[in-house]
Amino acid sequence: MACGTPVVTSSTGSAPEIAGGAAVIVDPFDAASIESGLERATLPQEAERLRSLGYERARAFRWDLAAQATLDAYRRADI
Repeated sequence: MACGTPVVTSSTGSAPEIAGGAAVIVDPFDAASIESGLERATLPQEAERLRSLGYERARAFRWDLAAQATLDAYRRADI
């Protein structure tokens, strides 16, 4: 996402939460779902939409914010 690549990702695990609507979500156990997702992500208008949303979503994931959140969690746990 941070590089402007339209993303197709699995509907399992944390991927949908991380993608936050900025990716095409597919069933990783269904070849037709994967094929459809890849086709959708390569449509020019959809690819541009995914790029735009992806850039925006990627800005939410920064190392400094992750480090601060981790430090705050340790402090709350009183470790």
